[in-house]
Amino acid sequence: MKKVLGLILVAVLFQSVVFAQETEKKAYKANNLTIFMSDIVMKRFSMEYEHVFGDKGNMAINVNGSASFDEMEDIYGDVQNWWGGIGVKFYPTGQGSIRFFTGPEVRIISAKDEIYKTGYVEITDVMHTAFLLNAGFIYEPTANFIFGVNLGLGIMNRDESSNYNDDYSNGNSVMPMFAPSVRMGVRF
Repeated sequence: MKKVLGLILVAVLFQSVVFAQETEKKAYKANNLTIFMSDIVMKRFSMEYEHVFGDKGNMAINVNGSASFDEMEDIYGDVQNWWGGIGVKFYPTGQGSIRFFTGPEVRIISAKDEIYKTGYVEITDVMHTAFLLNAGFIYEPTANFIFGVNLGLGIMNRDESSNYNDDYSNGNSVMPMFAPSVRMGVRF
């Protein structure tokens, strides 16, 4: 009799542990869609889609992009047309209401550059590539609303046809890149 009661007790405990693990697997929504509020100041509309993986949500893949709606020069004198990127985010603390992330991102940037020729200025379209290491946090005050801050630091390889001998580049094609953003969006 004791053996039967012991087996029933073990079966009930095992079942409750398995049930708790099953309900814990999807305790978060796996998709985020955010708008970069800080890029509006730079006359760009930027968005990011992110999909979170894993039982605890420790990793995500994100795809982001931006399009300019008016001309504004960046710190290198370029006027960005658009950019697109793909990256990976690692969430060491998992998916809570406040979460930290870090991870790499690669971007392709289309811009207009002014090349100073003898007697005139030529405006050309150029393509740059960038590698960033992002870090930031996301705050989720309600079930579907998210607010985040991201800081991206890295390097940008400027197109060979752009004007390297200006005041910004000092003759180098590889330049530092700083990409901060404030984001708001939805989780679904």
